[in-house]
Amino acid sequence: MNILFLSISDASGHKSAMDAVMKALKSIENHINVMGLNFFNYLPKKLVKKIDNAYYSMIETKPGLWTYLRKKKLVRFILKPFEILFCIIVALFFFKNVLKKKKFDAIVCTHSFPCVCINLLKKLKIKKSNLFAIITDYSINSFWINKNVDYYIIPHKNLEYGLIKNNIPQKKIKILGIPIDAKFNMPLNK
Repeated sequence: MNILFLSISDASGHKSAMDAVMKALKSIENHINVMGLNFFNYLPKKLVKKIDNAYYSMIETKPGLWTYLRKKKLVRFILKPFEILFCIIVALFFFKNVLKKKKFDAIVCTHSFPCVCINLLKKLKIKKSNLFAIITDYSINSFWINKNVDYYIIPHKNLEYGLIKNNIPQKKIKILGIPIDAKFNMPLNK
């Protein structure tokens, strides 16, 4: 079984969650092959820098605005044409070689951006792998809500209602907590 894990940034909680799940799967099952990638590595570096700068500037100077925008469906509705165009360009022109090299039985996203793009590939019937969304925050932004996600792994029961309210069937929702490295479960020597 081949599983592709996608996140963004090399230093984030999303990446740490991805690494923890990959490590756990490798320790449990020998026949599972996992590959973890930073989705942003497949974008032009200048574009990634602009995205990062805009994001960090907003959360540092106007965190309330970022929280507001994340939760509003209207923002996603307004951005939808750009989202589709952007995902098609990213997925088909920058990321397509990764998807062609190997058949993946599952694709696991720990950030909403690659999840949106893979969702679109599934919608267009370009990619048929199972798509898993691992949500690592205690709130759900509208970019996580995608019809072609096969399973949502959420950190707490409180997020379940938000998914169901957005027409995600309960059978697609698994409450498993935020993934952490198993080393944090080990007793400390005093």
